[in-house]
Amino acid sequence: MLKFHLFHLPTLLILFSIIVLEFLFNKNQRLFYLKTLTFLSLGLLLYYLPQFKQTIQPFFSPLLKSTLPLRIISGQPAPYGGAFYNLSTFFILTILYLPLVIYGLYSVRDKLHSLRPFIIGLIVTSLLVLTKFSFHQRFLIHLDIFLVFFGGLGLYFLFEKFQKKKEIIDFLKFYIFILVVFIFGFIYKTSSPLISKSLLKEIKTFSNISSPGYVLSLSPEDHAWLMGYTNFKVIARDFGDNDKYWNGNHWQDFFGNQSIEEKIKLLKLLPRPLYIFINDANGYRFDNLKIMPCFKSKTLHFIEVGC
Repeated sequence: MLKFHLFHLPTLLILFSIIVLEFLFNKNQRLFYLKTLTFLSLGLLLYYLPQFKQTIQPFFSPLLKSTLPLRIISGQPAPYGGAFYNLSTFFILTILYLPLVIYGLYSVRDKLHSLRPFIIGLIVTSLLVLTKFSFHQRFLIHLDIFLVFFGGLGLYFLFEKFQKKKEIIDFLKFYIFILVVFIFGFIYKTSSPLISKSLLKEIKTFSNISSPGYVLSLSPEDHAWLMGYTNFKVIARDFGDNDKYWNGNHWQDFFGNQSIEEKIKLLKLLPRPLYIFINDANGYRFDNLKIMPCFKSKTLHFIEVGC
């Protein structure tokens, strides 16, 4: 069953962080932010408490483990970044308007107090991305919003400063036109659906005709779809509170060149009933599972584990 959220949780995390920091450091409006924080907290409790175990609790441990200090202490690698552009692509694209962002920040240096929530938002999202917090690539969207905001301020102040110099104004207009053309061209060339309609239909249908249990998700891009559109508890690497049955070596062995017998031993460590979801990209790695007598293909991508 699809799990609904009153708020987009990454956005809620940023909003909550901004309000808390404003409450701590903005002495003149501390009462306002206390009231806002109280109202928001009560609303969240009323909505999420009845479904706390399904929508909130599974993320506590993974989010805590993904923080940079705990990763350094435990020696764990950065968690899955989420389905979005990677950091290098994002930074290359940001360079196109980063000069405007820098000029925007410079232009409002004497007005930072009135823009403090936006400054805090920019800092918070930058830290979440640069420290590779859980699903850090999804926070690139929020970071980009704050960058565009200050880039827009920079453009406004440039037009204001050079309004009497036609050559510079014409250049700025041409620059904006080039950016718009590039954006549409880039989206047209690189965009594609995150999941096909047929695959999403298969996930929904299989969940409705199967008994609740566990599903082993083998690709990072599949975790969210399986969690959102099935009744299964999703076992996935660095994702959710069910990533507790295998350690890092177990995951590596399962994806490695181990014999089918060794992989069956690993699967015996997982709870039952158990299904495996294998997308097309990973099909070649696990074709040998489908021919074993104790594995039964339920659909094109779902396998039931019977051993």
